[in-house]
Amino acid sequence: MNASVRDIREWQWAGDHPVFLVHRRYEFWKEKVELEKPDGTKYRKWVQRHRKFTTVIDMNVKDWVTEHHDLMRTPGVFLLCAKERINTTGITQPIAAIILNEEEQAFCNMHVVNLARLDGSAPVKSTRLWGLGKKTYKGATEAVWVFPGGMVVPEADKDSVADLLNKGYL
Repeated sequence: MNASVRDIREWQWAGDHPVFLVHRRYEFWKEKVELEKPDGTKYRKWVQRHRKFTTVIDMNVKDWVTEHHDLMRTPGVFLLCAKERINTTGITQPIAAIILNEEEQAFCNMHVVNLARLDGSAPVKSTRLWGLGKKTYKGATEAVWVFPGGMVVPEADKDSVADLLNKGYL
């Protein structure tokens, strides 16, 4: 759904996921404009212009991936945002971002980690990690994972950091 940033304050979220995804695409062009010097002389100058397109994705909506399939391959900026970080003016501070280039594909998913008790008994709780990444045109995968509280770790360290949390070292 296309939305202005200000609309997010009144957003009716479909569920309890604490995050949402924003895609921003920019169009740039040059335009020749006529200007006037202080002495009244007119002249022309090329000016860079741009337009921003924003799509907010509620990841609580069933089949959001299917609905936004084409967008996940559209170059731009993907922002993973926390609902709790929306301020009174409707501005949100992203917790993770990726730049998607031509021939790349973005993804955002959830991974459940069971935080265990130190004595090895039943898990204290399950916690959700949120991953934001892309598959590059060379076939490599690049991603970051956001832990509860906002800690961001690279894909390669996700399981090790979860293990350190399990053991009470972090």
